[in-house]
Amino acid sequence: MLYGEARGNAAEARRLYALRYPGCVLPNRHTFQSTVQHLRDHGSFKPQAQDRGRARPQGVAKLEEDILDAVAVRLDTSTRRHEAGFTKEGVFNAHNTHVWADENPHAVREHNFQHEFSLNVWAGILNGQLIASCILPPRLNAAQYLHFLRDVLFTLLDDINLEIRQILWFLHDGAPCHNAHVIRNWLNFPQRWIGTYGPVAWPARSPDLNPCDFFLWGYMKELVYAALIDTTEQLKDRIETAAETIRNN
Repeated sequence: MLYGEARGNAAEARRLYALRYPGCVLPNRHTFQSTVQHLRDHGSFKPQAQDRGRARPQGVAKLEEDILDAVAVRLDTSTRRHEAGFTKEGVFNAHNTHVWADENPHAVREHNFQHEFSLNVWAGILNGQLIASCILPPRLNAAQYLHFLRDVLFTLLDDINLEIRQILWFLHDGAPCHNAHVIRNWLNFPQRWIGTYGPVAWPARSPDLNPCDFFLWGYMKELVYAALIDTTEQLKDRIETAAETIRNN
């Protein structure tokens, strides 16, 4: 090894490398030093798992586990809220569509991305039940989302017991409008929400906290696109009918 030949002198090792491998990129002396130190520490040149990225704070990890345990014990402590797009032709999004089967069903979904109109739909699930759905602006921005949270959401929760509403955890994903300062400031008042830049990060490997993606949207789109759609009003009616069907089942 060149570093050994140079008797631990990184500058000399670099000079020897340049003479021996003139056509290769010349490493700097810090590369020699860090490589040898890594070999001494781990006995291998392979990267170690602890070398990759910043370690998660133990307190955050413990808090995430506590929340998952609390939700498992009492499902009505958490409401999952999410938006999905519905178009004339039903643009296919594999993230929101899942086929569950014991064997490979070889499912095929015809789709194309040319469409004339679309609707943005919000839905919330509490205790395994669809509590509400709402049509939002097609391109949701922070001001529109704040209006929804401040002036619309509470009307959608009218049928939820006040005691339950006071202990709810609000969960939403990392969409740009969800991360705006004005949204985070509004949600920070009760400090009971989960999401990007929130007081609690969305726990990793927790599909049980996201039934909208893993069940609701795929099933709802199956109902909505059971037949061809010609107008925006027809699409809206289909969405409302599908939501009512899911709510009553």
